[in-house]
Parts: sequence; C-alpha cells; structure tokens
Amino acid sequence: MIGGAVVWATSGGDTAREPDETAADTASVTAIEESAAETEAEIPAEPEIAPEAEVAVPDVPAVPELEVQPVPGARPTTTRRGDDAPSDEDALAAEMRELAEARRALASEPARALAILERGRREHGPRSLFAEEREALTVLALAALERDPEAQRRGERFLAAHPESPHAERVRRSIEE
Repeated sequence: MIGGAVVWATSGGDTAREPDETAADTASVTAIEESAAETEAEIPAEPEIAPEAEVAVPDVPAVPELEVQPVPGARPTTTRRGDDAPSDEDALAAEMRELAEARRALASEPARALAILERGRREHGPRSLFAEEREALTVLALAALERDPEAQRRGERFLAAHPESPHAERVRRSIEE
C-alpha cells in the first residue's frame, strides 16, 4: 500500500507476469509499503480539537434610542443631490478657497475681494459655516473702499450678532477709523 492505495503489478493489460518478475515486483512493493509505514509513523497525529466551551456573557443593558434634534439655523450635512452636484465636502472646500482668495485680494484689490465675498454670499447663503468670516471680511473690504456708511452699518450689525467673534476686534477697528 502506498499513500492509502494498493499497488497492483501487472505487465500491461490484465495478464499476470512471469513468476520471477512477480517476485521481484512483490519485493519492490513490500519495500515501498515498509517505507510508507515508517513515514506514517513519523507524522504526528492531528491534535484533538476540544469542543467549544460556552462563554457566559454578562447581561448588558440595552442602549436607549436617542432622538437627534437639528441645530437651529445649521445647514444639513447630507442632502439628496443629483450625480453632477458637488458633495458637501466639495462645497466647503470651494468656500474655503473663495475666502482665502478674498483675504489675499483685500489689501491690494478690495473691490475684487468684495466681489468674491458677495458671490460667495449668493452661492453659499447666510447659513454657511463661514458666513461669520465672510461678513467680517465684507466689512473690512467696505472700509478699505471708503464706503464708510455701509461699512459702519454692517460692522455694527456684525458686532451685535457676534460680539465674541475672533474677527470682532478687526471689524471694530475698521469702523472706528
């Protein structure tokens, strides 16, 4: 037997071999079987796998369902859109780029900065995440263009709405000058 199969020696077809050939074949087969038996004895038996023990799971209190309330005035973070509409992340990235462009333009081209800010106000609306910064930059642009009455009016409205804003001091200084 070799690897679980019996070796049967024939000379081709179903006819038996001559007696002297059969004895030689039998001796070869016996040697192979003995070698296979020795090899099988060297292979360690597979370890028995213990049946899975039952694990006690402590009682876990149920998690209460929470009702999520929308934040008043906040834009929704997900909306249904067409495939060609930008994602919220794309819209935020675009708005951040616009504000950065407006900040760069403010010192040398306040009219261009104001145009960028007004376009952003139309595109992103008064409830955008950057509405406060946009309004502060608008006041600064108006003051730089010496449109003082409009800068004063919008600056005072900004300070009333956002007295603790990180932009409050700059807005205050721009309308006091």
